[in-house]
Formats: sequence, structure tokens, C-alpha cells
Amino acid sequence: MSNNRLWHRLKNTTLDTLYKESLRHWELDACPLENYSVSRIYFGTEFCQRLLPSPEVIRNRYEIVKQHRVPFTFLTPYVTDDGISRVRKSLDSLSMLTDGEENGVEVVVNDWGVLSLIRRDYSGLTPVLGRILSKITKDPRIDFQNHEQFRHSLNVYQKTNITIAAVRHLLRRFGVERVEIDMPDQRLQMDADGLGIELSIHLGLNYVMTGRICMLGSLNASAGEKFKPARECQKECQKYRAFAENPLLRGRVYHQGNTVFFATPWHSDLVEYVQSLGVSRIIFAPDIPV
Repeated sequence: MSNNRLWHRLKNTTLDTLYKESLRHWELDACPLENYSVSRIYFGTEFCQRLLPSPEVIRNRYEIVKQHRVPFTFLTPYVTDDGISRVRKSLDSLSMLTDGEENGVEVVVNDWGVLSLIRRDYSGLTPVLGRILSKITKDPRIDFQNHEQFRHSLNVYQKTNITIAAVRHLLRRFGVERVEIDMPDQRLQMDADGLGIELSIHLGLNYVMTGRICMLGSLNASAGEKFKPARECQKECQKYRAFAENPLLRGRVYHQGNTVFFATPWHSDLVEYVQSLGVSRIIFAPDIPV
């Protein structure tokens, strides 16, 4: 949860109220998710190192979460050398906040360097493999279930890198026991219990693509300065968003900052299907997570 407005609401309302409001916002108040309750809060950024919060903001958010008596998970993005220095400051802050507490804070990692850093220097924090490092094909233009070209090879597109034994062995070496993944439109072919991992699934919004070029960050730039990865950031993504609807797309596509998201089509059996995969946590974002 990264939206400042939502954090302000959380200071003055219950988790259940905010959760139900978010479901209504996405027109999901009649789906099976309504029967669930919030058991953990996420904060941070998965997609842009320039949006990493300051230690002061981390402390504020952590204290709010403690007031609601649920665990705290901190999100981190893929990073450059400069970005990993900023991540280190965040991890230092989290380590001081949780020192002596029985249950350490989870840190979702989307960069192998950050995972190595946690393994080496922050044994009190619990690493979780993020969805950017959990690879699977996602394309809102393709009807995987009904397209002739893909139907005969559907099982290939339903598997992730987590089903590869060598990847799971690597994760165990780094102390990773939980993996996060998006729910693609073609669904998944895996058994979390059989693989020996704890699996978290994002429902609602899948990320389709992400990168260091920020379209919204180039809105006010001159032609020669547009779409450069090293441009000074004015955090335009916190003010603007774009979306696309097209007959070729099987739903609405959202463009927020440097990342494109796709709203997962809902089916009546989706939550039941997710549970059949051995999923132990469903992640729902109350707003576009940038």
C-alpha cells in the first residue's frame, strides 16, 4: 500500500472498513474476496528505486501498522548501484525498528543484489522473492485459453521459473521460503505444497512490463530529453496515470510511471482455483501499486 491518502485513512478507520472500500473501488465487492479479512500490510515500492521511502516515512508507516496489530511487509524494487545504497538505508531503519521483536519484518526483493545483501547483513529480516523475479509470460492481448496457437502448448505458459528445481535450490541457499507471483490470465500449473514453498498470489492487478524509462516522467520534457533513464524525477507518477482500452485487449491496461498493469479478469471460481494451488496468501492492492 503506497498511496498517501490510504495511509491517512488507515490512521482514522479500521482495516476492515478500508478493505471493503477498496473492493468497492475496483467493483469487486460481490466477489469471494469479500469474505476475507486483512492479515498483513505491505508498504514500499516494487518498481522504482526513486520511490523508496525515507527512514522517517518507514518509521511512521510501521507504527501505524503496529497499531492495527498485523505484520508488516516492506517492498523493494530492482535497483542500480545508487539504488542499492538507498535500499540499505531502508533496511537499516527496519532493523532498528524490529530489533528484539519476536517476528521479523518480511522484505520482498525484486533484485538479486538486494537478496544477497539481506542474506549477508540483515539476518533479522525475512526475505521473500518478489513477483518481478518470479518469471511467467503475461500478455493482455492474448486469449491463451482459446487461441489456437497457444491452446496446444498452454502448459508451457502456465509454468514459472519456480517450478525449476535449480531455482528452488538457489532460493533455499538464500533463505527464501516464500515466493510471490501474479495470477496470469492463462492461470498456473503448479503445486506449492509439492514444490516445498510458501506461495503468495497477487489478485486484481498484474504487472505486464516495467523498466527504467518512465513515460509519465517525460510529459514536460523537451523532445531531446524524453525517455531518458537518468532524468531528474519529479514523481509525476504520483499525480498522473494513463489507461488504455482496445478491442485487442481483454480488459483495461493502466500505465503508471515506469510500469504497465493489467486488471485480471475475474471468474466465479478464481479464488477457489487459487486455493487449489496450495496458495497460503492472497495479496490485494487497494490502488495501483506505484
